Formats: sequence, C-alpha cells, structure tokens
Amino acid sequence: MKKLTFIACTLLAMVGYFFLQEAPSDKQDPFIGLVSNNQQQEEALRLSQRHFASQKLKELTIANAQCKKSQKDFGSQVQSVHDILIRALEHELRNGKTMQELLRYSGQYNGFYSSYKDLLREAVFNIEKDKYQYTSAIDILYEWDGLSVIEGFSTIKSPLIVEALKLFEEHAEGVKLPFQLASEVDNSVLYALVENERHFNTYLESPLSVGGSTVVSPSILFSLAAGNLNIDEFKQVIASKSFTVNDVAVAVTNNMPYEHIEAMLSQTVSIGTMPLALQSHDDFYGNFYGNLADVAASVHNVKLLKLLASYNVEPSNEPGVISGLDIAIANLPNQPEDYADLASFDSKYVDTINYLVQKGFKAHGAHIQFEELDYFFFSATYGARLSSHDVLSPELKQALRGVSLVEEHEYIQGDREKDDSLISKAIEAMEISKKVVQDQSKQCAEIRQELLTAEGFSDSREIYDLFDRLEKEQENIAARLHDIDPVLVDIWWDKRFDSSMDQSSDFIAMLRDQAFQQAFDYSTSKTLSEYETNALLYVLVHSNVDALSIWRARVEQIAPTNLMVFKRLSINHWQWLRSERFDFTIKDKFEKGLFVPAALNSSDAIKLLLELGMSPNFDMLGLDVLDVLLDESYNKGKLHDSLADIIPFVKKIERSHFARVARLKQFFPKEYEKLLKLNHHFSVAEGTLINKFKSQL
Repeated sequence: MKKLTFIACTLLAMVGYFFLQEAPSDKQDPFIGLVSNNQQQEEALRLSQRHFASQKLKELTIANAQCKKSQKDFGSQVQSVHDILIRALEHELRNGKTMQELLRYSGQYNGFYSSYKDLLREAVFNIEKDKYQYTSAIDILYEWDGLSVIEGFSTIKSPLIVEALKLFEEHAEGVKLPFQLASEVDNSVLYALVENERHFNTYLESPLSVGGSTVVSPSILFSLAAGNLNIDEFKQVIASKSFTVNDVAVAVTNNMPYEHIEAMLSQTVSIGTMPLALQSHDDFYGNFYGNLADVAASVHNVKLLKLLASYNVEPSNEPGVISGLDIAIANLPNQPEDYADLASFDSKYVDTINYLVQKGFKAHGAHIQFEELDYFFFSATYGARLSSHDVLSPELKQALRGVSLVEEHEYIQGDREKDDSLISKAIEAMEISKKVVQDQSKQCAEIRQELLTAEGFSDSREIYDLFDRLEKEQENIAARLHDIDPVLVDIWWDKRFDSSMDQSSDFIAMLRDQAFQQAFDYSTSKTLSEYETNALLYVLVHSNVDALSIWRARVEQIAPTNLMVFKRLSINHWQWLRSERFDFTIKDKFEKGLFVPAALNSSDAIKLLLELGMSPNFDMLGLDVLDVLLDESYNKGKLHDSLADIIPFVKKIERSHFARVARLKQFFPKEYEKLLKLNHHFSVAEGTLINKFKSQL
C-alpha cells in the first residue's frame, strides 16, 4: 500500500512536466504501462487467474479485494454521509434561514471528517454554484481558443496536457496543478479568448489552476491577462461581453488596474452574488467571500469598496459568521519581514481598517489582557486568524485598537436541542449512516487480519515495531533486517524514502518546456540531484530520444531512488530501450538492478535481460529476483514461468528462498513438486518455517 501511495505521490509531483512530453514515434501514449491501467480491472483479472489453496482462502481473498475497492471509494462513502446534512442545510437556506441561525444546530453534530461549519459552507457554495455555468468535462478545453495565454500551452502541447488532465477527471477533488500565465501574451491571444462566444463564462472544475482561481474559463483567463491593455483598447475589446463576479474577483486579487475593473463592473451581471472562483471546499482557514466587497476588503482597496457601495454591494456583516472587517484584518501582513521598512509601509491597510470601522463594521475575536499582555486576537467562524501582537506598524496597531468586537450576546452557536426540525432529523440520519460506514471499516479490518492469519503473514504493526526497535539500536539495521527476511529491507528503505526532497529545479523546468538542448547543456555542466535523476529516468523510459541523450551526457552518474518505473512498462517500451542501446546494467541508490522490476513485469522482460547476457545478482541486501519469483508463484498459485530461466544462476539457496519454497509446499504442494523437477535442491527439510512478512512491491 505504501508503494502504491508513493507511486501516486510521485505522479502528482511530476505530472506537471511529464505530460508535456511528445508521444513516442510508435504512436503509443507516453503514459502506457504506468498510469493508464485500470487497476480494478487488473485486480479482477488477477483474481480470476489465481489458484487458491483452499475455499476459505479464496473467500477471504475476494472479500479483502472488495474491501480494498471499498476503501478506494471511502471518500465517496463519507461524502454520501455528509450529503444528508448538506441537502437539509441547502433546503433551509433556500427557505430563508441564515447561516447564523443554522449554526445553532452545530452542538448536535458529532464530527465525521468535516466540521458542521464546513458542511454549512458547502451547502452555501452549492446554492451559489447554481447561478453559474460549471462543467467538469476537461474535453471542453479543445473548444476554447486563446489557451496559449497559459504557460506551456501551445498547438503541439495543449492536446498532451488535456489528455494528462483527463487522468484525474474522476478524482480531481483536492488535486490542483497550478500553472502560470505566459510571460509574453500577444493581444491576438486576448482577442481569441473574447471570441469564445459559447463558453466565455463556462467555468471548468479540474486540477488546472491559474492565478489562484479554483476554476478556469475564457473569461477568467482574459481577466488575468488583459490588465496590460490600455484602458481604451480594453473597453473596446469587452464592449460586447458580460462578466460575472467570478471574473471580477480574480481580476481584483491579481492586481488588475482600477480603471479596468471599473469597466468590467459596468458589464457584470448579478453584481451582488457570491464569487466562488477564489473559494475552496478544502481551505479550513481560507477566506469566505460573501460578495465582491469582501474581496475588495481582502486586498485593502478602499477605492474599490466605495465603487461597489455605489452598486449597493457592501461587505458581509453577519454576527457569528464573518464580516468584511474580519476579512480585512485576516489579510493584514503578519510576518516580521513585512514590516522591515516602516517608512514606506503601505497606508492602504490602515485606510481600509479605518474605513470599515467608520462604517460601523465589527470584528470577531477577543481582547486579551493578562499581566503585561494586552493584545487583540481576531478569529471569525469563517476565515483566517490574526493576533495584533504580530502587527509591527504602530499606526496599524493603533487602528486595530479602534476596532469594536462582536459581543457574544449578538449571536449564539450550538445551543439548539434536538427537535423535530429538518436539521435535527438530518443529523440523526447521518449518525445512522456513519455507523454503517464505520462498521464496514471495522469488518474489513477483521477480514484483512483473518486473511493474514490464514496465510501465516504478520501484520504491518509487527513490522514497524521491529523497525522502531532496531532504529533505536542504530547498528547495521539493513543487514540485520536482511537476516530476518530480505523483504524487510525493501519495506524499510521505502519507509525512509525522502518524499520531501526539493522538487524545484531549473532542469525540471527545461524538461517541462521541452528545452532539451538547454537540459543537455545543464546535465553536462552540473550534477543532477536524485530527484532530477528520477524525473529524467521517467521521461526517457517512455520513449524520449532527447532524454536518453541527456541521460548519457550527465556529468556524474547519480543513481535514481529505485527502478520501479520499469515495473509497469509495456514490453514494447523495454524493446524500444533495447533498440536505443540503453544501458540495462543500471542500478539504483541501493545497488539493486533491473531483474526485480523485470520479474514483477513479465517473463518477456526477464528474457530480454538474459538475452543481453546479463546475470542476476544474489549478493545485495533486500529481495533478489528468486525471492520475487517465488513470491509471485505463491501470489498466483502457479509456478512462475521465469523460474526455469533464473534457477541455473542460483549458486546458493538462501534461507529466505527456502522459507518461500516452504510456503509453496504448504499451500500449493503440486507447484512445489513442479519446482523440485526443475531443481531437486529446493527440497525443504521438515520444520522449515514459511516466510511471514508479505512483500509490498
């Protein structure tokens, strides 16, 4: 499971530049063999082809597979539970209830992965979303003109990027891939964006994010890029267009000139509605913008606040929820370096606080007075928090002292007792559904443990307890783990993999932009980091000739973290690498070669390495190819075809090998007999213990 998690995290970290690679010359998709496989179909096929030692093991294995599928759908199950309350909250909001009134039910709610206030916010967003044209169909990007306004998008690259984004189409929640605007934008591109007549204000929900917006549309891209037009040309371009508050909000937070925003507002429909483009369901302490005036308060723009007031759009002011003053305070500078030059400190912060105070707005928070302490702590139900202690400008600190706080008697939260109301009934129904999900999780945990016991495997808790004990002793950990079972070495190495290694790199930017000559020059003059090496290896194994040249030209042969990228490659890719004379003697940072990934891939991959005259190494720490082939034989209930090819290279049968053979003898005696026919030296003595640690490769 950790290995799958690692692969997923690596993909998310790297997809931003991998999908910019051109398709290989054999017209195969560059993601073939790594991310385009349907894992559920693979699992079903694997189970259908597997032989089981007993009916009980078959039933437990199938039940465990169903549990794994259920766990993958766990987020959907949780959302279904949440939806019970969200729908009830939506109903009440549509019937005129305020957020303040609905927060009084929060005391009845027992948390289940999201707080009551988060579900209430989601209900509000759902209602507001109905006022806009939204889509999650990434194919709509094919219909939009002017996408070259985004860095990396071009006639050649755009289709590749779109296809890569589609990999996340059904699992986009919580995933964001931020892109920048192109450094130079020709006016013709802006005109092309405006000419998207049918979809100008259609908002795409996807991992694609530009300019801090959670959604993308031609209108938003125009709002981000059109600030450099002179005002007369800007007015002429937008003369026939209508905007929404989403477009204006993105323009405001990305510093579009005031005159341009003023022109946009004159052509904005439903100017008092809630802008959703800047708001995220997952941002616990993020701003909650009720309208454009809240956005103006967040960027401390008094001139814009006054303009919006002329449209009768004032900042939010709901006690117990949030006010425009809360938002302005939450977005004040709060780091010491922000106050390094007080002489030139922007007056907009003080001006905004004073303006809102003069208009009668209050803030949520507390005045802390204890011994020598005397400061304000500002904290609304929705929004970030700030302490006046972090404000280092005397003028701004003084302005905050003039802020009036919302009194507790002005709002009440969580005091409603259970009754016959729709919200109380929804919370009660949630509890029933929540228990069903929790019971299912508990039952699945019991099935997994029963399966492990039936197979004679230890659970992960025992493995990590062993790691903790040896790590405290800090002596020859890998070698001691190898003596117990080589698989423990691989699990331990995987546990220690530094997923936080620096991912920012000029070299990776060159790969992303297909600037292969620059990348070539870079690799011949600077040593690539381990992360950069991983990235380059990923690109080259997917049939990229330029990356192969860069790989060979590296000034220092830094080893990649591991070679598991080869595990899911199609045999066509292996053969392409062979035709390009790739050096298959490559080793990872732990001195492990390609035979283990090949064994996990196919018999054809093993044959390819052998045809190249390579021999497997049985002397390194961790699982060797014989361990893996014996594990795979047990997993499939059938002797692996490649054993006949590998056994002749085995000079000494290790204890770990005998333990795996003993497992075959216990669970699949017929396959054990077949193994003895290949080599009678694999006969296990009575009392030989089976291996008890399951591979996670």
